[in-house]
Amino acid sequence: MNAIVYYSLGGTTGMVAEKLAQSLSVNSYPIEEIGNRKNNAINIAVGGYQATTEKKSAIKPLQFDSAGIEKMILCLPIWANTTPPAVNSFFEQAKLSGQKVILVLVSGSGKNASAQENVAKKVNAHGGYAIDAFWIQSKSIKKAKPEFIQPQLDDIIARMKKLL
Repeated sequence: MNAIVYYSLGGTTGMVAEKLAQSLSVNSYPIEEIGNRKNNAINIAVGGYQATTEKKSAIKPLQFDSAGIEKMILCLPIWANTTPPAVNSFFEQAKLSGQKVILVLVSGSGKNASAQENVAKKVNAHGGYAIDAFWIQSKSIKKAKPEFIQPQLDDIIARMKKLL
């Protein structure tokens, strides 16, 4: 079985993950923060600082067992060139030992090789294997318009079907 695991604050990454899940016929599981982090300028700045300092946030218990997943598609936004606090917590809770992980990285500014390397290193440091990465450029910290995201998704879906 393959599955999508995702974290989304503003809604864009969630939209991407759900559209991928539907197109690839796989289950999706959100990483849910406990608390009420709002998608506004102050929280974005605080979250960016927390991301760069490797902070974690409280998340709800994971609703899946990664041992039964052949390939995990991990969808996440890039915050300050790295993973958000909720995703850092996910790495601590998930059992990635030997897990093949395909990254789907969402960023307002688009593809960033050092951010991709940072995320892949975290996957690998927690026992997983980052085997590929795809990028979605959202152009905004607010929820992106589906018509802007869809052409990028169509390309990713076609390429990802060959990996699964």
